[in-house]
Amino acid sequence: IFDLDDAVWMPYASPTYGAALSRLLKAPGKTHFTLAAATRVIAGNDYIADYARRFNEHTDVIPTVVDTQQFCPRPHATNELPVLGWIGTHSSLQYLRAIVPALQRLARERAFVVRVVGGELEASGVNVENLPWSLAREVSDFQSLDIGLYPLVEDGWSVGKSGFKAVQYMACGVPVVASPVGVTTEMIRDGDNGFLAVDEDAWVDRLRRLVDDAELRRRLGARGRDEAVARWSVAAHAPRFVEVVRSAMEAA
Repeated sequence: IFDLDDAVWMPYASPTYGAALSRLLKAPGKTHFTLAAATRVIAGNDYIADYARRFNEHTDVIPTVVDTQQFCPRPHATNELPVLGWIGTHSSLQYLRAIVPALQRLARERAFVVRVVGGELEASGVNVENLPWSLAREVSDFQSLDIGLYPLVEDGWSVGKSGFKAVQYMACGVPVVASPVGVTTEMIRDGDNGFLAVDEDAWVDRLRRLVDDAELRRRLGARGRDEAVARWSVAAHAPRFVEVVRSAMEAA
């Protein structure tokens, strides 16, 4: 069974390892051989499934999910200042850096904290709090946020992402602002269960509205939580996953 939720066949120059080492470590050319050899393929979204079916017709779409009993809204504690948060790795920090100009513009108008977990962000004029990532603290880090940041730069790799960070924010009742790239356009309805921001002006506008309005944060966060439970929870998709595994065993 080959389970993939990224466009791993796309050449991708990691900002950590560089283009040459990325090709060596990731070896994107092997993907179609693995797809063809698999008994069953699980794809995290339709974009990946469309590619996978070129090599294996036994492909199912099962989205990336979280345990929504574990990833759940925090107790009713409040932050002194609104906390805009991003949780990821040093290799994906490039996407957060892309919205630094928007954060700097907003910081000239409003007081807030940007909490970065898993990376080191520098943004002059912005109140940034950099923290190391910890598995033991992961859920509480998500719960500590008032607004979740999910910026992306549109390319073949980003279009193939399965929106895991957005799912984690939403499951914790944290309203998310995301770039309209790939699966986020299916997950997030702008102004209903989160916000989509297409450019710098839109990022400033959406974040300003959320910083200023605690009730808006609560409302979008609650709708996002409902969507996560219904569409991206372990409970919602575990039976189908078990069915795929069972059918692969029977075929073998």
